[in-house]
Amino acid sequence: MRVTRSPLTVLSRRGLLLLTAGLAASLVLSDKVELVQGDTVSAQTTITRADVARVCVAALKYPAARNRTFEISAQAGPPVTDWRTKFAALKPAP
Repeated sequence: MRVTRSPLTVLSRRGLLLLTAGLAASLVLSDKVELVQGDTVSAQTTITRADVARVCVAALKYPAARNRTFEISAQAGPPVTDWRTKFAALKPAP
């Protein structure tokens, strides 16, 4: 796909939790989404489908996510409010 030079965003997630959004929200499993590069996310990390969806929607909304490749995971903590800054901190894909 990179050969086409079309704008893209590639995200990888590990430890997908198959919980419904309502259940995940009631359990307060994760709110703080981490974006990292370089295959550094541990196999022990988890993320809910709802959090993956939030990252995907944010990536569509913010041009700073274009041409970025990154891994996502979630941790307890405050939710991300500044997606533009999160995406801008990532290095562009080669």
